[in-house]
Amino acid sequence: MQAYRIGVALALEMERPLIYPRREVKEHGTRRAIEGPFRIGDVALVVDDLITRGDSKLEAIAPLEEAGLSVHDVVVLIDREQGGADDLSRRGYKLHARAALD
Repeated sequence: MQAYRIGVALALEMERPLIYPRREVKEHGTRRAIEGPFRIGDVALVVDDLITRGDSKLEAIAPLEEAGLSVHDVVVLIDREQGGADDLSRRGYKLHARAALD
């Protein structure tokens, strides 16, 4: 939930649409795996509150790319410096962190 709030703030500040992947598609509502407006080929920025390892970020990136979006960067407030940047880098993504905890 923290990442959603950060994403909303960034979307408003940058005047960009907010999209987000659902962990599972609901049987009601829009029934979409990704909520929000986008077109195939758009570039998506993945935003989260913190990173320890890269697993959850890679899980979030997968459905975005499967839907035709391009992801290059992940932005977090805090990098716990436990291998997350390396995990992402090995897969071709760049991590940007505001602060690091060691």
